[in-house]
Amino acid sequence: MIEMSFEEGRRVTPRRVDLARLTKLRDDADALGGQLSARVATKAERKLATAAETAAVKAQRAKWGGIYRILASLPDERVRALLDAASRG
Repeated sequence: MIEMSFEEGRRVTPRRVDLARLTKLRDDADALGGQLSARVATKAERKLATAAETAAVKAQRAKWGGIYRILASLPDERVRALLDAASRG
């Protein structure tokens, strides 16, 4: 947050920057800071969700790999056709 003393206000006046404009600039900067922190938080949440999804996919793949090999070893052609269809989808 920008704080300005009376003396600082007098120094910027010759530059045609009035207190109302400085106040608006400060408020806009605060708003942008809030938006940036929200974006950072959202990005962190997406990273956590992606990591959780990746872990779930790895666990599912490990289990499915073992089950797939067991089912593929069965002599039933219907099971192999289902496995082929599932592999393509």
